[in-house]
Amino acid sequence: METPVLIKAGETFRRTSPVQTDLTCSDGPHLFRRTSPVQMELTRVSESVIMSSSNHFTEIKRDKDGMKEGNDQFLIVISQVIQCETENKKLEEKLKILKGRDVHTWNVDEIVRRAKEELEQQLHAFLKDQEKLKEELSVQMNELEDTRRRYEEEKKKRSEEKNKFITSKKALEHEWLIIADLMVEKRVLNNKLNFLRAGFNEELKELESKVQNEKRVISDTHKRSLDLENIIKSLEAHYAAIADRTKQEVDRLNRKKIDALRQTSSQHEQKAHKIKGEMILLRKSITELQTKLEVQQTKEKELEIDLKQEGGDDAEITGLEEELKKKRDSLTLQVREHQKLLNIKLGLDLEIATYGGLLENEEKGLKHIHTE
Repeated sequence: METPVLIKAGETFRRTSPVQTDLTCSDGPHLFRRTSPVQMELTRVSESVIMSSSNHFTEIKRDKDGMKEGNDQFLIVISQVIQCETENKKLEEKLKILKGRDVHTWNVDEIVRRAKEELEQQLHAFLKDQEKLKEELSVQMNELEDTRRRYEEEKKKRSEEKNKFITSKKALEHEWLIIADLMVEKRVLNNKLNFLRAGFNEELKELESKVQNEKRVISDTHKRSLDLENIIKSLEAHYAAIADRTKQEVDRLNRKKIDALRQTSSQHEQKAHKIKGEMILLRKSITELQTKLEVQQTKEKELEIDLKQEGGDDAEITGLEEELKKKRDSLTLQVREHQKLLNIKLGLDLEIATYGGLLENEEKGLKHIHTE
């Protein structure tokens, strides 16, 4: 309603402006001169009118400028209103589109409830697993204690077997010393036997030479006419008695020596049999120790595996490894000693065989002497 009023005011201003220009114009044709009083009055009146009209025009200009500014502001407001209406329409269309869509309602409580149930189930499962793990841990600890106890028992058995082996080794060394003493005694007896044999042979040679000499004397003196038969017979009987006595003494001494040698040989054989039996026992004990060592090695391996699985102490494992090395070293020493004993046994068997051969040869020689 205000815009037509402003437009009408502008039109009236345009209509009145040519009159004002005509009144203010000084060059146009006028009816009165400037010098006449009427003209002067008119000019005065016109000036007053012009002044009043100019004031009125200035007010109209001000009003016009104010109206222009108001129109401009009003146009700005109208443009803003139009923009707001367009935005409103856009928003209404968007609202219609959004209302036409499927609206998804958030169900946070249900999600929280499900998550809570899942967490409770997981907690329950974890508690069950914890109980199972505690039971398994107790079982594993019991097994570990059992294995440690068995290991201690095996260690004690091993120490006992080691002590037995040391005692048997000492006994074997003692027997070996006895064998060495017997070998020395055997050598002494062999030397004595050789000496007595040489003396016996010399005595036999001397007796044979004496008998031959007497016979020769008899054969030489037999040509004489002297009656020496009784003398010769008595001498023959005397020397025959001497020879018989010497033979009996030599036989008795030889029999004593042979009996002593047989006794010593039987003793040597018995000792050799004992040594053989002890060596067999030592072999058996070595095999038993080897089997026990293998069993202990397997047990130690199992213990190492158990300790590694259960997070056992590294110090115990190193201790077990050191003990295993010591056992291996002791086993190698036992094997070496066993080889030494076998070599000694072979030497003893050879000496016994040679000694038996010598005794058989001596018995054959004595039998041959008796037969002669």
